[in-house]
Amino acid sequence: MRILVIDDDVTMLWSLSNTLRRWGSEVEVATGARSGIRMVANRPFDVILLDYRMPDHDAVWFLRNAVIPQETPIILMTGFADPRGLSELRSLGVCDVLEKPFSQSELHDQLEKLSVGTTWRQRKREMNRKETETQEKVHAAHADDTNGRPYPCGTAAPHAA
Repeated sequence: MRILVIDDDVTMLWSLSNTLRRWGSEVEVATGARSGIRMVANRPFDVILLDYRMPDHDAVWFLRNAVIPQETPIILMTGFADPRGLSELRSLGVCDVLEKPFSQSELHDQLEKLSVGTTWRQRKREMNRKETETQEKVHAAHADDTNGRPYPCGTAAPHAA
């Protein structure tokens, strides 16, 4: 599972990343909302663990400004659970909340709930990658004639006799 952890607390980042790696996840960390936005723009993640309050911006700002695939679950980590604020965060894509301080077993339970969907998404990405590679190989094979000359765009390769 590929996980992004966004938190301004370096101790929390260190602790979470070590725990998640021990559980077999690939982990990247961001120390604030702005760096988190840059990271989600560069690659997809299976799960995002997002702190609510950070010095540069809060979780609401992050969720309004980041381009995150709809199927990516976001777990909010907070010590400041406000029911009205949580309602807005859920409307912006937060699927669950871990109230700080939380235990490793609570974190594990949250990730376990998400792992079935994540495994499916990983398989789908791999199938799409293989399909694209196959299409490129087929296209390359039909783009050249027997003399190795590419056919002009818009013309089809002759059929084998």
